[in-house]
Amino acid sequence: LVDRVVNSYLGPRIMLAAASVLYGTNFPLGAIMNESLPPSAATSARMVMASVALSPFLFKLNPKLAPTALLCGCFTALGYISQSLALVTVSPATV
Repeated sequence: LVDRVVNSYLGPRIMLAAASVLYGTNFPLGAIMNESLPPSAATSARMVMASVALSPFLFKLNPKLAPTALLCGCFTALGYISQSLALVTVSPATV
């Protein structure tokens, strides 16, 4: 079923639209999280959820790529921390 949807005409377009919706809700959901949690706790919760979701792939990672993946993860975390701090004082519509 998945192969049939992915290989169809609408499959990639639906996945792209779903990704756009997910990315578009990033800042408003971040602002909602910052209202109920401090920015550090909101960012920590996001990183823990991401690490749980990606943990099955950890053992499949080529050991040569581990330092690069760790560096990339650090920069991604820095971006999310900056976003959380920005959403404390700025409206999500202007970030």
